[in-house]
Amino acid sequence: MRVSMQQMHRLNLNSMQMNQANYGKVLQQMSSGKKLNVPSDDPLGAVQSLSLQREQASLNQYMTNISSLRMSLSRSESTLDNMNNVLYRVRDLSLQGGNGALTHEDRKGIAAELRVLQDSLVEHVNAKDEKGKYIYSGNEVDTPPVAQDASGNWVYQGDLSQRDVPVGEGNWIPGNDTAGAIFFAGGEDIFNGLSEWIDVLEDPTLVPGDPAFDAAMDKAMRTIDNTMASIGQTMTELGGRQQGMDLLETAHQDIGMFNQELIGEIENLDYGEASLSLATYLMALQATQQSYVKINQLSLFNHL
Repeated sequence: MRVSMQQMHRLNLNSMQMNQANYGKVLQQMSSGKKLNVPSDDPLGAVQSLSLQREQASLNQYMTNISSLRMSLSRSESTLDNMNNVLYRVRDLSLQGGNGALTHEDRKGIAAELRVLQDSLVEHVNAKDEKGKYIYSGNEVDTPPVAQDASGNWVYQGDLSQRDVPVGEGNWIPGNDTAGAIFFAGGEDIFNGLSEWIDVLEDPTLVPGDPAFDAAMDKAMRTIDNTMASIGQTMTELGGRQQGMDLLETAHQDIGMFNQELIGEIENLDYGEASLSLATYLMALQATQQSYVKINQLSLFNHL
């Protein structure tokens, strides 16, 4: 098969253009420090890098959610702990109120302090977050969870919704708890229970030893203990959520570091390898250029 001068010219020109393109590509890579500057540099690597970057973006979002959720749950845990401390004092005072040696004025003094503690408990339950939203109202974040109705009864005004926050692939953690579930789930709640107990302590006709007084005290102590148990259970659940978040956060960090290493292997340039490639392409380019010049000088008249 004969190769015409035109074919030789075209083949040599194509080879020179290809070597020049490769030489320029390596120069660009060395300038940027990246071996993957455009998808065409490495189509498969580009797909892998894009997939890893998407996964990394998801991990970053999960990490942001965990950080925000940790702050929210820590705030809730602190508030619940304050409520528990209030209830410890409520319990101590209630036990004192059952002392038969106390006078009516003594019991009125205990009742007065219990009212202050009741107000403090309501204040803690109606706590807000940094955005001014109520913590324990479920999705009714603009409504105080606990308030008195027209009859003076304490009522829960929120709903029982919990907002699940994504913290990992297929992993969701409740980001809130409701006063309805903590304080109003049973038939007796601490707010109305305290009001009833305070009324008994202030009633001059009721004294320890009377069936009505003793029954009211038993009911109050039961409500206090049940409420403290409910708070304790909620705090235990909060601790479990936080522990779960810590484990997920560590896993996300490990995966994130591994992803960054993989992305680096795909995208970052090996300067030693690049220098060798640059020299190789330069030699090939020079060789094709010299060949191109010689081919252009070829003519039948040169051999006559």
